[in-house]
Amino acid sequence: MCSRIAMLKKTSEFQSVRQCRNVEKNRLVTLYHAPNELSLHRIGFTISKRIGKAHVRNKLRRRMKEILRRASIAPGFDLVFVARSNAVSSDYQSLEQSILGILKKAKLLKLTTL
Repeated sequence: MCSRIAMLKKTSEFQSVRQCRNVEKNRLVTLYHAPNELSLHRIGFTISKRIGKAHVRNKLRRRMKEILRRASIAPGFDLVFVARSNAVSSDYQSLEQSILGILKKAKLLKLTTL
């Protein structure tokens, strides 16, 4: 669980992650991921204007950011999440299951020991 998320901001950072071509998809989000040289993970979001107006896109971005803040993601990766049009109409729980499922599929979740 992370209290603050390091964000990807520059276009060049997004492009370098996309060029790595490590892609996982499901019906709500697409995940591009690439290793980085840092001891933390950085996250970026791409939400097209086709999804909806600004307040709709911002709400979706806030939901995704909170889900990822609570998740235990392995350090050393840059992640770019691309929201698909179905993500707007989904509820928080299904979006959370979708994001955690795609992270598990990409093997990016930390193994937690009890």
